[in-house]
Amino acid sequence: MAADKDILVSNKFIYNLQYTFVRWFRYITALVVILYIIGFFAKVPVGYTEVKFIFEFLIALFLLYRFNGYRKNMVLTDLDKEVAFTGGEYLLIVSLVDVLAGYEDKIRPKVLHYTQPLVDYIKVVFEDVFN
Repeated sequence: MAADKDILVSNKFIYNLQYTFVRWFRYITALVVILYIIGFFAKVPVGYTEVKFIFEFLIALFLLYRFNGYRKNMVLTDLDKEVAFTGGEYLLIVSLVDVLAGYEDKIRPKVLHYTQPLVDYIKVVFEDVFN
């Protein structure tokens, strides 16, 4: 299949939608992980497992579709590079969070001493904004 007949590449609306989704998901994932590490969340955020599964499933489908062995004349796009990089970054971050969750009882008291003032400030700002 030539790259110009690939709906993920030739349809600019779909291409831009995917690119924007991957970018925003990357930023949101990094933000949630940072907030988890500094102690904003007491435990792994609610829905973490479901979101993790959905994103891993979507990345797997995308990679299987775009990089299968039956494709001919495939041209790498910026979206392919972004998805590959974000997928690797996501797997690294999720692995780190899974390891940190296992040692949470040992790590959290040491980190909270330094991050608790920041967490309290963020919570006050959120309460002011949303109330």
